[in-house]
Amino acid sequence: MSDSPHVRRIKKGEDLFLAGDHAAALDVFEAVLDEVPDHVGALNDAALAAAETGDVVKAVRYFERVLELDSSQENAFYNFIDLLVQEDAADLARDVVRTYRSDIPASSELTKYESALGVLPDGAARGTAVTDVSVKSNLEPSGDRRHVIIVAQPRSGTTILWKTLRQDRRLVCFDEPFRPHLRRYVLQESDDKKQTMGEYLARPDLIESHWSTLQPFEEFDPNLVGHQRTYLQTLAAQGEHVCMDFVRCSAHIAALRRAVPDALIVHLVRDPRAWVTSHLRPYGRWMPGLPQAFFTHEGSFDFWRRQQAAQVLGAKGYAHEQLLQVWDRLVALAETARPDLTIRFEHFALQPDDVLQVIYERMNLDYPSLDTSIVRKPNPPFAFDDARWEPALARCLSPANHTFLFDYESCTPAGSVAA
Repeated sequence: MSDSPHVRRIKKGEDLFLAGDHAAALDVFEAVLDEVPDHVGALNDAALAAAETGDVVKAVRYFERVLELDSSQENAFYNFIDLLVQEDAADLARDVVRTYRSDIPASSELTKYESALGVLPDGAARGTAVTDVSVKSNLEPSGDRRHVIIVAQPRSGTTILWKTLRQDRRLVCFDEPFRPHLRRYVLQESDDKKQTMGEYLARPDLIESHWSTLQPFEEFDPNLVGHQRTYLQTLAAQGEHVCMDFVRCSAHIAALRRAVPDALIVHLVRDPRAWVTSHLRPYGRWMPGLPQAFFTHEGSFDFWRRQQAAQVLGAKGYAHEQLLQVWDRLVALAETARPDLTIRFEHFALQPDDVLQVIYERMNLDYPSLDTSIVRKPNPPFAFDDARWEPALARCLSPANHTFLFDYESCTPAGSVAA
């Protein structure tokens, strides 16, 4: 076994790595992975090489795969944490520690990492300020949150929450600042069909000078680069209170907080079944072959680039299962970063005034009794009582994220709004 071609090639890659030729080393490791995709040693080495070449997203993907295959891999565990800390992603590093530490041998090194990251031992009291699963708060009322940033996945209800807040003339509201082609729309004075671009159209010079986007391949990278941060800070400077919503920034909450530290970060979460349905029925029209083959559909679902996200994550199964895996991963990334508020979309849709009052309270602003008649009741998922949902949810969702499943039969939100 010691003289197998894979071992020899990995050794060659490691020699290149030690010699400083990280790109060539990565090519060697990935050539091995082309033949043996689940070779743990090659995956770990490829992660290290990718990190040295600056491809952090690829490095994270390889480290995650190692630990999925063998959660007791100490080298990958510690290397992964070191990378995340180096990339200023301490929240994700804590998530890695909490997820895999039970399979890592107890040692002074593990204790050191837990202490440095502030991760308490299992069973210790954490004092998390969680009140219920409808509105979860990690923040006490304070006057240091002047702005509002809404983070969610596409098709989660950000636009209607944003539009409702936009009625308050104290807020300057920018809809999806990172949307592709926004600069072209503004400079060409395109028709504002959705009536969400007025604030941009009134500031063409700002958009021409500062606009930046977030590319699809950056969705799982927790960092924002300099021009993206500058753009957000420029928007935040447009008023005493600014509201922005983002649909591809679930992994960027910590970075958004660093860019606009006086913003209230709101994570809006829709029931995963309803979210999946909306992607297989974009704008009210079913994809070809649906809904008859809803639970066996293997075709496209990339209307909002969710199929591309599924490929990045290595999601498997039918379309609804791959979508569930994307939803689960992005919700986990957002929740790990401890947003100031986590709001269930269904609760907002049924009791909008209650939710809005919590947001205003956290900003230390008087609630102006906004017109919430524009908020409609939540649309139920396709066949929400079909037994075939259950095995898919069990396979694709982490236990913690089952709390976001909504009781459509009674159509009432669980719990009460945080005080």
